Amino acid sequence: MTFREQLFITIVDKAVIGLMVAAVAFVFSKALEKVKSDRALANELAKQRVAKIAEVWEALDKYEADTVYWSRVTRNRVRGREGEDVERALKASMPKLIELNKHAGNVRDLIDRNRFWLTENLYERFGLHCSHILNHLALLVDRPSSQRELEDQLISQLSVSRQSIADYLKL
Repeated sequence: MTFREQLFITIVDKAVIGLMVAAVAFVFSKALEKVKSDRALANELAKQRVAKIAEVWEALDKYEADTVYWSRVTRNRVRGREGEDVERALKASMPKLIELNKHAGNVRDLIDRNRFWLTENLYERFGLHCSHILNHLALLVDRPSSQRELEDQLISQLSVSRQSIADYLKL
C-alpha cells in the first residue's frame, strides 16, 4: 500500500468514526432533551396539583371551622331548654345553618371539579370529610338537644378523616 492509499484510508476511517460519535451524541442529546422536557412537564403538573389540593383543603377547612363554630353557638342557644323553647332557639341559628348547608354544596362542587388533580383516593377522603360535616349539620337541625354528644362525635370523625388525608399526603 502506498502512502497515499494509507492516508486516504486513515482519513475515511477517522471521518466514519467521527460521524458515528456525532450520531451517538445527537441521539443522546435528543434523549436528554426529552427527559428534561418530561421532567419539566411533571414539575408543572405537580405544582398545579399542589395548588388545587390546597384550594380544596382551605375551602373544606373553612367550612369545617364555620360548622363547628355554629354548632357551638346553637348548642349554647338550646342548652337547658325544652320543647318549643328549643325550636325558638334553633330558629335563631337556622339562617346560618341553611347557609352552611348550601356552602356544603359549593365545597362538594369544588371537590368534584378538582377530581382529576386530587386522584381517586384523595377525592374520596375529601368527600368523606365533607360528608361528616354535612351529616353533623343534618343531625344538629334534627336533634339539637343532643348537641354535645353530636359535637364530640363530629370532632372525633373529623380528626380521623383529617388524619387520613394528612397520612395520604404524607404530612
